[in-house]
Amino acid sequence: MNEDKNYWPYALIAFFAIFVSTVVLFSIWSITRNPVDLVVKDYYAAELLHQEQIERSQRAAMLPDPPRIAYLPAARQVAVSFPAPPESGHLHFYRPSDSTLDQHYVLTLDADHRQTFDLLQFEPGLWRARLKWIQDGEDYFIEQPLVLD
Repeated sequence: MNEDKNYWPYALIAFFAIFVSTVVLFSIWSITRNPVDLVVKDYYAAELLHQEQIERSQRAAMLPDPPRIAYLPAARQVAVSFPAPPESGHLHFYRPSDSTLDQHYVLTLDADHRQTFDLLQFEPGLWRARLKWIQDGEDYFIEQPLVLD
């Protein structure tokens, strides 16, 4: 007796096995090819300090003559100027798309309470200049977006 075999169950099982394998492999490939960077490494610890950052920003917004962050595109520089010298401070150039490109500078102002930062080595694109300083015992913070060509 020669019976005809039905191959449909085997074909369906093979199709679904290949489909599931393809989805799993594509998921693994897409996850490893596109790393997800958090804004900061200790994201959750930084989130707990967020209220302090809001208070720094509010204090800076209430200043009658706040410091200025000026982008000079022709020279590809950023100039920071203060009306009065702060006790201390730093400027953080934050790159939202790649945290490995971030740059930190301690403020060392000249006699006119200014400091210029050269941005020639910076990658083109969106940056955020984050200025944090202490004046009269109070912390202040301002942030300004910069788009470098």
